[in-house]
Amino acid sequence: MFMERGDVITILGPNGGGKTSLVKAIAGINKSCTGSIVFADNIKIGYMPQNFSISNLMPITVEYFLLNSSLKRLKKNQSIITEAIELVGIGNILKNQVLEISAGQTQLLLLARCLIAEPDLIILDEPVSAMDINARAKFYDIINKIAKKRLVSILMTSHDLNSALPSSDYQLRSKMIQNILRLLHITTVLTRYNILPYLLPPSKKSINKIQGHKLKCALEKLGPVFIKFGQSISSRTDVLNEDITNNLLLICDRLPSFSHKIAVKTIETASISQVHRAVTTEGKEVAVKVLRPNIEKTFSRDIKMLSWLAEIAEKFSEQSKRLRPIELVKTFAEICRLELDLRFEAAHSSELKENTKNDRGFYVPEIDWNRTAKKVLTLEWIEATPIYEVEKLNNHKQIAINLIESFCHQVYRDCFFHADMHPGNLMVDSNNNIIALDCGIMGRIDRETCYYVIEILKGFLNRDYDHVAKMHFRAGYVSSQHRNFVTACRAIGEPIIGQPIQKISFASLLAQLLKITGDFDMKVQTQLLLLQKTMILLEGTCRKIYPEINMWKVVEAWISSQHERVELRMSNFPLSS
Repeated sequence: MFMERGDVITILGPNGGGKTSLVKAIAGINKSCTGSIVFADNIKIGYMPQNFSISNLMPITVEYFLLNSSLKRLKKNQSIITEAIELVGIGNILKNQVLEISAGQTQLLLLARCLIAEPDLIILDEPVSAMDINARAKFYDIINKIAKKRLVSILMTSHDLNSALPSSDYQLRSKMIQNILRLLHITTVLTRYNILPYLLPPSKKSINKIQGHKLKCALEKLGPVFIKFGQSISSRTDVLNEDITNNLLLICDRLPSFSHKIAVKTIETASISQVHRAVTTEGKEVAVKVLRPNIEKTFSRDIKMLSWLAEIAEKFSEQSKRLRPIELVKTFAEICRLELDLRFEAAHSSELKENTKNDRGFYVPEIDWNRTAKKVLTLEWIEATPIYEVEKLNNHKQIAINLIESFCHQVYRDCFFHADMHPGNLMVDSNNNIIALDCGIMGRIDRETCYYVIEILKGFLNRDYDHVAKMHFRAGYVSSQHRNFVTACRAIGEPIIGQPIQKISFASLLAQLLKITGDFDMKVQTQLLLLQKTMILLEGTCRKIYPEINMWKVVEAWISSQHERVELRMSNFPLSS
């Protein structure tokens, strides 16, 4: 169960069904329950018990009962007490004795007392059980008014379906209906593409039996959250087969554009945002990136759906457990949280621009911070050609070299790299400079990991499989107790190394390595997965621009040109044990 501010939820059930025990556990009164309750920070709870009575020996007035519980607050803010009295409508009984008022009025008095404490959540246990029909209707109207005006969450218990159901907030009920319809749509799409049977019990089918193109189509049908999620797991070659990961890399995140009165022309429409060309008041041309309307609500809803599917997959699919879907969705949710705040993307762009300002053949547009906020990102406009329009490019070889060298600079020099380098995020200007766009997803990799990656790749190239294994052991990726790991490395390297060097893929080598290391209890290295995914995108783009490109030769030349700097950095990690 989830509650947000302003929600009104009624827990229905028969007498003796445990409703009181549940709400007492939520209120922190009953400590003996199992399970978990998670609150946002600094949540204040007000609690109204099912039974309340005052001794006949205490003939106090309604006003005294309220003020006696709020003397400190009275001195601090009289308006809070006045507002609480007006909200519940008990101004006309303030001088009455508490013992003389009706059951319904007593509940209103207790509710006012709760409101004076300014709670974020009010828990009411069977608040209308002693009221007649008219009093119940009035009480529920007051509850909904409080929830709407104060944005207080209301949690009630009741055994009367007929009276409780109308009290539930319309927006909440509408939201529940929308969630149910969304869930039905998701299951329908997953069933249509024959994916759901691989996730639900009692099936023991391997998720790698899912056809990659069907999974790609299904995720595109389900919208931005599922598109982004598919892209995020495209690097999991340690668990998913090549057919699936290759198709996930091809997922299209272009959605229909939304109207914008100010925009002259829509440049790009993606799953989260779209870009417009505009002119500032100073006459400068800029690109303005705007989040799609209601995208936060869409993401919040669908991430909950993804979490539910992840729990099912992890519980019932043995192979899915290696993917760790629950943890994967949590990480994905955090990435989305950052992507939905365009200030983070602006900060990433600014850092990448600072790092690469002196690099030949690579450029990051300047951010206009005065026109950038959470939902709007403004950057300089650059006339350039999308890199996927290969036929419009000149000097294809140099462009491919610039792209590889810029990636080497980012990874091995700066340890901070653009991790979403698909063709839609890269352009080329008239001087063959690579223009990097959309810095929403960036990777950070420590120098020690850089060192181990280089040494592992060098070991494969030199067919020194003992060295490859040694690097894995020293890095802690694989336990040195696995004596057969050297043989496994040879099984990966020999079929690949026998090919012409220009046909040997960095990314494929890492993919094979990540897949086989899973059999040796290697823990998933998030930064390596992101690096591998970026290398796949980079290789694919370079080979499309210039199919004859020899990536190993370009990297070797780059290392030679940076020899002293690279050697200095790597000298911190000597090969000797």
